[in-house]
Amino acid sequence: MDKQPVGTLPDLTASSLDDEIMIITDSEHNQLKKEKISDLITDFTSTNENNALTKGTDGKMFVTDFGNASNITEGTLPTSVLPEIPLEKIPDIPKSKLPDIETSDLPVSGVSADTYAYPSSVTVNAQGQVTAIEEGTPSASNANVDLSNLTDEGEKHFLNKTQITNCILSAPNGVATYSGNSLTLKSGLKILCCDGLNSDGTLKNSEVILDNDVTRNFSGLPTGLRYIGYNKTTNEILYYNTYYVSNTQPNIDTSKSEIWYNPQENFTYVHDTNEDIWTKVTNRCVLGTMFSSSTGTEFNMYQPVELLKRSDKAEIAGWGFPSDRFDDLTLGASGSTYTAPANGWFWIQKLSSSTRQFLTPIIKDSNGNIKYTLTSQPTAAGYDAEILAPVSKGDVININYSLDGATKSFRFVYAEGSN
Repeated sequence: MDKQPVGTLPDLTASSLDDEIMIITDSEHNQLKKEKISDLITDFTSTNENNALTKGTDGKMFVTDFGNASNITEGTLPTSVLPEIPLEKIPDIPKSKLPDIETSDLPVSGVSADTYAYPSSVTVNAQGQVTAIEEGTPSASNANVDLSNLTDEGEKHFLNKTQITNCILSAPNGVATYSGNSLTLKSGLKILCCDGLNSDGTLKNSEVILDNDVTRNFSGLPTGLRYIGYNKTTNEILYYNTYYVSNTQPNIDTSKSEIWYNPQENFTYVHDTNEDIWTKVTNRCVLGTMFSSSTGTEFNMYQPVELLKRSDKAEIAGWGFPSDRFDDLTLGASGSTYTAPANGWFWIQKLSSSTRQFLTPIIKDSNGNIKYTLTSQPTAAGYDAEILAPVSKGDVININYSLDGATKSFRFVYAEGSN
């Protein structure tokens, strides 16, 4: 259309030239398009997100589509009138195109563009968006919910953090040595000090590994029993006169240095002769005992805890069965009692010399309460009365009998899983 003075143009809203007026309205295709003025006005006031022009709350027109922002090479847009722009609409700008900006002037996103390897491989861009996730490989630190894919070492790691505490975890160079009057804890010793409970009720620990040997000289101490402890804060060997393990607070002996572990809380408390109160600590662990006498000093250091693994299940299944270990005993007079040294069985076999003779053991627990009784009564002379009585460590068996024939066997058989 040729240029014409404004006054000579026909009424645009009814002009037959409407379809010849060229207006840039379509930001999606970024091209010149022939459109009627009436359609243009509709587009101006439309909220369609594909339109390049829309009306703000102040009634002004502004651009909402930055799909072609790469065309912008200069100029400044006031931030006060810019709309909220979805992150995905922001174009990638080469670093070479950015001005020199001090790092301290940049907003802090809390992340850096990088690939994070744990628990899975997670890739994050500079805007903090996760752009890729690769499934991790089970290891000592991650596992399925049912723990079925944990390795032995991984299962040990899991148990260490949730089910055991207040112990020696491992001792690659041995726990300790004693020479002269000096006790030395060996380097590499790994200790779990109790530190309360996690939010899910599992045991919380603070772990310490000795970087070097730690030594203390015990010469000049009075004779008697002491408990050897370690203070991870000061990296020193301590000793206590008394060691309590109890869910209830023990009474304080003001004349002694004492330590108390509360397994219900999973906290350790210490008391010394300077203050008559229990003080909660998270940096102590008892490692063994020391007994001094006129003939010398004996140390009994605790050994690293042994953890059961899934691969041990075949062995565990047999712990309740008789082992090949036994002690042959001497059967005393009827009514004599014997204490079980471990979990296992008392086996009694005795010959009858007449009818109606009997063998009746009574099994009691360590408090004297009757657990059960057994009876064997041969039907005729020359037959054996025989009993195999299962017992727990500390149980007492009272053996009553009227048999007067030979004792063929009186033996304690240890259970496979007993100590």
